[in-house]
Amino acid sequence: MKKETNDTVRNWMLKVVGATPSITCHDLVTRLKSELNISLTRDAMLSRRRRYKLPLEGRKYTKTVFTEELTKKGFDGDNWSHGWLKSDTASIFIRNKDGVMDYMQIRDELVDEMREYAPKYPTIKRTKLGSHLLVVDPADVHFGKLSVFDETHETYNLEVARQRFERGIDELITKAQMFDIHSVVLVVGNDILHIDNPKRTTTSGTPQDTDGMWWEAYNVAKRCYISAVERLLLLGDVKLVFCPSNHDFMSGFMLTDSITSWFCKNKNVTAHASMTHRKYLKYGNNMLGFTHGDGAKNSDLPNLMMTEVRGTDYKFGYWLIHHGHHKDKFIKRAGQKKSERMEEDKLLITEIQTGMKVDPQNSISVEMVRTPSSADRWHDTNGYKNVQAMEVFLFHASGGQVARLTHHF
Repeated sequence: MKKETNDTVRNWMLKVVGATPSITCHDLVTRLKSELNISLTRDAMLSRRRRYKLPLEGRKYTKTVFTEELTKKGFDGDNWSHGWLKSDTASIFIRNKDGVMDYMQIRDELVDEMREYAPKYPTIKRTKLGSHLLVVDPADVHFGKLSVFDETHETYNLEVARQRFERGIDELITKAQMFDIHSVVLVVGNDILHIDNPKRTTTSGTPQDTDGMWWEAYNVAKRCYISAVERLLLLGDVKLVFCPSNHDFMSGFMLTDSITSWFCKNKNVTAHASMTHRKYLKYGNNMLGFTHGDGAKNSDLPNLMMTEVRGTDYKFGYWLIHHGHHKDKFIKRAGQKKSERMEEDKLLITEIQTGMKVDPQNSISVEMVRTPSSADRWHDTNGYKNVQAMEVFLFHASGGQVARLTHHF
């Protein structure tokens, strides 16, 4: 459907539903075909009704003990899909058909939104390039995770995730502007989403405490990353690097694909978004490796880098890993079998080894990136608390890593 048609349908719906809020989607579909000769399915009409924040179909109920009990137990609105209402006199399983969105509705809404937005970006011609690569790494955001204060002494939900993501990006862009930026890497993946299916489990089937519907988390994450790319383009051309992960192995890939598709006409945005578990990027004298951290052993990553990029000329080797939710940095010197720890978060205290003499040209560092997400019930019960932060890294084309900037929450 063209943008002009979308605008026509939207304006028509605002007028018709505004005049008759109780009109059914079936009647709207019939009238739209009759008055404008435009065909929509009932599901598509319902989806647009939600998106334009128009009143849903009016229903008249006789106030009874049953309906009062429904309201008391929270079965009102369209934010639930099913439930079991139990009372002293009855036990009833209820399904809310209008509160469930299937894949076709999500796909249609995404396509309509992209077309309506018409993401055609003008090419940015940069006349002067800096000498630093900025790596922005919002690690393990877990959109959709739920942490309740009464249980964990912390609050984390879909809205908190969105706020932290946006504030972290804004604050770190402000801090990074003092460097002359050549280009930007935005790391995507690493448990962007908390679950991988409507059953509220990870890819392997582990149940999770969640906030919101799966499609709400998907849409919030998508908009956060699109906005981040648009803001980072003010600093330099952006390359997306995707790390497949264990919580959202499938949906994380699909989310990344929707983000890269959004910028497919933007010549200033490129992507390395395959399902390869370990990804490499060369910038000047730097070789950067990216992986989630749930695959190969962290101690094996330096040797893997030397093997998998053999023949490539570089002086400095760095791994950025995720999955662990806390800072853990170590180096492996050339010719030595054991690695040496440089920095580690222990609960809410960071331990840094001072006085270490490190030759960055003869060693490879492996650094776990902190996350803005807090501990959920399972992690809190087992004592896994973490320093919550978002981090970016700066690499000079010839001088290696020169800075790590952090925004704490």
